[in-house]
Amino acid sequence: MMTTTPTNRAMREVAERNAPDIPPRSTALECVTLRSFAEIESIREVWSRLHQHPHADLDFFRLVAETTEDAIRPHVFVVRSGEAIRAILVGRVEMRRIDVRSGYLHMPAPRIRTLTMIHGGLLGNPSAKECELLADGVMTSLKKKEYYSVYFNHLDHDSPLYHAIRSRTPRMMLDLCSVVEEHWYLTLTETFDEFLKMRVSKHYRSGIRQKRNRIHKVAVGQVEVDLTTRPEEVDQTATDIEVIAAKGYLRALGAGFKDSLNERQRLKHKAERGKLLIVTLRVGGTVWAYTIGTASKGVLYMDHTGYDPQYKTYSPGNYLLMHLIEKLCDDKVFEVKAIDFGTGDAQYKEAICDRKREDISFWIFPETPAGVALNTYRTILNLANVSAKKLLGKEVQGRVKKKWRDLMRSDKSAEKASLPGGVPSKGETERDATAETD
Repeated sequence: MMTTTPTNRAMREVAERNAPDIPPRSTALECVTLRSFAEIESIREVWSRLHQHPHADLDFFRLVAETTEDAIRPHVFVVRSGEAIRAILVGRVEMRRIDVRSGYLHMPAPRIRTLTMIHGGLLGNPSAKECELLADGVMTSLKKKEYYSVYFNHLDHDSPLYHAIRSRTPRMMLDLCSVVEEHWYLTLTETFDEFLKMRVSKHYRSGIRQKRNRIHKVAVGQVEVDLTTRPEEVDQTATDIEVIAAKGYLRALGAGFKDSLNERQRLKHKAERGKLLIVTLRVGGTVWAYTIGTASKGVLYMDHTGYDPQYKTYSPGNYLLMHLIEKLCDDKVFEVKAIDFGTGDAQYKEAICDRKREDISFWIFPETPAGVALNTYRTILNLANVSAKKLLGKEVQGRVKKKWRDLMRSDKSAEKASLPGGVPSKGETERDATAETD
């Protein structure tokens, strides 16, 4: 054991007198802001443990930030008590166009320096007090003009963080036309047979069998379902999927899957880490439908789905979805226990999902004349949309949406299409149960 000699004691006293005046870290709660990946690396271990959503995976978050043209830097809030990290709120500062729409149409709006809080970016299970500190951090940086607007992407509408943000935002700065959507989940069963018995109605089960039989009847021996999980498979699969995605109405909206170097890089990044699952339905060698998902900690997150509209009457999206669920239940692919279908209305989600919540996406505008004017502009258009929807009614809205989506699809040759073996397509007379969702 080392003893403290007079010489050692004197040297220690001198060192203590000359040491800088650094107060010990308080064990009280505090919120700090990290503005570079060098700073973020210091909390990698905790980040990796707390994150759930694949968008909040640290390596993927960094990849997106470094390959997105408009991204400027990360902006991450951390609530800690001494050395213990209690919660993390993940965002990035980027140049972003304010979302102003009239129905499906994008209206003119400026691009401004925005703090975008990513989907799934709240890490941990923070208390109300910890969420208040995170909200204070967001508002403080806004007041310091580190960014000029804030966009929250799919935040749990009933979360303490949303209530904390709302209570701290002056009414003139708060988004008056925020979007609330239902977020759907499916808890998987041990077997596919159990899923059919426990999760879906007798009528829906009958429809599943009919749709399967219909495709196999017209294309005997030519129906294949491929799984893409390896990096070297991504390029060809992305090329095949793009043919279908280019025809979908989501492309006209600037959403959905779009083949690009950045997109392929992200898909390969996931595949290299054993998280990518792309499922494609091929009939006679032609891709009819696809699903792209990312596995993370026991959950499969559905990123993109789509189908070729000229084969819509055969419900290829529904066929592929049921095949995927069967694989997940019976073959234990990725050891997935649940599927996150994301937000948006779709018949199939209501039919098979066993859980849902409400998500809200909203903006916070600067407390300036320009910010107030922009918020007012969005509000006027939103009120016009709401009034029109009330006049039309839900049933008429559905018909209008369908007609509008059909108009935005680039493919106009549905009636001329043919199936393997010369069987003609029946056009688009039946609604596919699997809607295209981003």
